[in-house]
Amino acid sequence: MNWPELELKRQLKTKLEHVHDARFIAQGSQLVLAGGSPAESGEVEIFSWPQGQLVASHQWHEDLIFALAWSPRRRALITAGLDGVVQVHALPGGQLRQKMVGHSKGVKAIAMLDQEGIVISGSIDHSLRVWDITTGLAQRTFNNHTRPVHDLAVMPTGQRSATLPMIVSVSTDRTVRFWQPTIGRMVRFLRLERAAPLAVNWLPGGKRVVVACDDGHLRIVDVSSVKVLHDLPVLTGWAYCLAVAPDGKSVVIGGEQGQYYKLNLP
Repeated sequence: MNWPELELKRQLKTKLEHVHDARFIAQGSQLVLAGGSPAESGEVEIFSWPQGQLVASHQWHEDLIFALAWSPRRRALITAGLDGVVQVHALPGGQLRQKMVGHSKGVKAIAMLDQEGIVISGSIDHSLRVWDITTGLAQRTFNNHTRPVHDLAVMPTGQRSATLPMIVSVSTDRTVRFWQPTIGRMVRFLRLERAAPLAVNWLPGGKRVVVACDDGHLRIVDVSSVKVLHDLPVLTGWAYCLAVAPDGKSVVIGGEQGQYYKLNLP
């Protein structure tokens, strides 16, 4: 699709039965799709960009892959799936570097702190785990959420409070939680009154996050006061994915039945 009109320009053909995540890697020269077949396989397809030619496909997990992260420093692709496993694969060959096992249920979200060599995973088992990407060992576990974790996002580089990295997580328990994973601390949290957040991302500057919720609303949250600044109805039904424009002035929200909408932020 083109921007900002969101007009369909072309379609990529994929053999994946389900697609759950997409990410540009290698300085935007490749596009990775992740998904697979439920309870059978978790797969990725890698396309050249903007040509859209299939470069490689890999079957890495025993169930659907739900989340991707990219480590530029290591030229490694991190995947997480409903088999409860987080994996690190070197590219372009796809060799397995690490297999991180510890979640009791599927993993739906991952975030990469590349400089620190840390991967954070969020799971249906309600927990967040912090992994050392070199050793594959869990450094710590956060059990503050009381329902499945759906999404994670890392504060933009250069906007870190007291030089420490910060991430945000969202869960079916209706909370938005802020963490400093390198020291094992939850900084603050917000409980939404009427909806469960399903997707989250930061706005440029690191002072606000945007949250897509199961009532079709987009909520803009102030990080310092953990208050909802704006509650904006957007879609009918669930809104479960979002992308922030580079200038931070607009957001694209995706939801049920193929709905997607571009919203200019107040």
